[in-house]
Amino acid sequence: MKELLKTVTGAKSVHIIACDQRRKKAPILEADEVRPKDLPCGIDLPIHEMDLSKPRVGGAKSGANFDPARSAHIDYSPKRAGTMIRHNRRDIAEAPKDVIVAEDEAAALKTEYNGRRYALFSVWRPLKTMGRDPISVCDPNSIVPKRDLVEFFNKQPGENGDFISGLHILKGNHAKEQRWYWIREHRDDEVFVIQFFDSHAEEGRPLGPPHVSPELLDVGEGDRRGSVEARCLALW
Repeated sequence: MKELLKTVTGAKSVHIIACDQRRKKAPILEADEVRPKDLPCGIDLPIHEMDLSKPRVGGAKSGANFDPARSAHIDYSPKRAGTMIRHNRRDIAEAPKDVIVAEDEAAALKTEYNGRRYALFSVWRPLKTMGRDPISVCDPNSIVPKRDLVEFFNKQPGENGDFISGLHILKGNHAKEQRWYWIREHRDDEVFVIQFFDSHAEEGRPLGPPHVSPELLDVGEGDRRGSVEARCLALW
């Protein structure tokens, strides 16, 4: 996985943050159904103890699988990308130590970040040829980030205790302007590399694409989806 991402991006080193499997059946909503407004916020949910000496593997145990994500999102918001690399695992914080120092100096002096480049990615693929519930990626040039994205906070386990992370959720107010893409009959040898954040993104350039698992109305039930993704930190 590390060698693949280095080859694709040109990064000098890659660190695996976590790996998740999704094999649960996704809920099918009627057209007039909406997400309940009383669902607990991510910062209110309990965090289970886990071994932080190695990358977290989610959904590997029987009965602990995740279902396809129905909310269009970008996994790390720009403001919280730095928070994640500081507080996740000790090795994740040690590798970009100079990055953290440069970010802290820029914040203290109120200047632009001038450290080396780092970015956050997901390497994603199906576990078998996928008919239903594909991953669909939005062209980030078809949204206006300040207008269309809202930050959602959640709690994550860290080396020094739980910390608050954040992701972006895509609003649907301007859905007609959005352009979405997916691979029909997505095979297990076809891999998506999805960027979440890039510290050296040029001004006005999107940091990453919103993505989601939509229900394809012409597919019906079919076999449930199986997929695996690795969230990664890349350093140049």
